[in-house]
Formats: sequence, C-alpha cells, structure tokens
Amino acid sequence: MRRGKEIIGLPIIDLSTGQRITEVKDLVCDQQEQRIAALLLDKGNLLRKSKIIAWENIYSVGHDAVTISSTSVIQHLGKIPLTQGNGNRYLGKQVLTTSGQYLGRIDDVALDPIDGRIVGCVLTDGIVGDFISGRAIIPLIDSAIMSAENMIVPDEPVDLSYKWGVQSEGSEMSVVQ
Repeated sequence: MRRGKEIIGLPIIDLSTGQRITEVKDLVCDQQEQRIAALLLDKGNLLRKSKIIAWENIYSVGHDAVTISSTSVIQHLGKIPLTQGNGNRYLGKQVLTTSGQYLGRIDDVALDPIDGRIVGCVLTDGIVGDFISGRAIIPLIDSAIMSAENMIVPDEPVDLSYKWGVQSEGSEMSVVQ
C-alpha cells in the first residue's frame, strides 16, 4: 500500500530511452470507481492542456520513480474521460459517521500501487490532534456516502479498518510491489 503524497514528486522514467521525462504533480481520482485514474504531469494553462498518464499506461510505481514504456503514453487531459470539479477530490473532505461523530478531514489517500485502487483515507484532526493521537487511516468502503464536502462512514470505522487490513499511521503499512 502506498500513500498518494508519496507518489507526488516522483520522477517519470521512460523505459525505452532511460531518460527522466518529468515528475508527478498530482493524482487524478475517479471517485465513482474508487481508484486513481491518472497521474498529472503538467497542470497546463490557458494556452496548453494539462498532460497526464492514464493509470493503465503506467508500467510500475516504485519507491523512487514511476516508469512508463515510452513517452507515447502521455496524453492531454481532454483525451480520457474523468469526473470534473469537486467530484474527483478526496482531500479536505470532512469525515463523519452515520451517527454524526466527526472523525477528521481527509489529508491523503492510501492506494494499491498495482491497480491504482484507493483502499483508504488518511485523516487529520489538526496539528495538536495529530500529535496527541496520530493520524487514523480508515478504509474506503462501498457504503461510504460522498458529497463535495463530506464523506459519511458507518459508525464502526475502526472495526472496518481491521476487516479490510488498513491500519493506523502508527503501525507500519505493508508495501505492495
């Protein structure tokens, strides 16, 4: 399992030439499919479109670099269908239980680096709360209700985290290669 923020900033290496192309600027999420749809390479501007690599075109996501077969897999943002606007963002959402208990805000996502599936959300409760109790990682489950501002989860997210194999930040996260 990897965190999204661990992937942002990694260099993109072209396996056909061995050259460093650029680095990952951001992740593009598909909330409907609960997975990373693409890696954003260039945010673009008024004169040029953003550049991305669709997740299925990534050869590997390693600890030190992301590899691709060639630069031909780099596309412009408009070429693959993605959810636009707030619908594709997890970060910053407030997480509440169905009984109304505030758990924190989503600060990062935990994902499977093989298939790009988002398996959990890393929560923050502010600097003081994070220092005192650490950051919780809760699983991303199908029954979670998502809106532009909130994610609503069942009342027992800790029990669910053990069921789905997602642990708190204090314990070592296993890395899938």
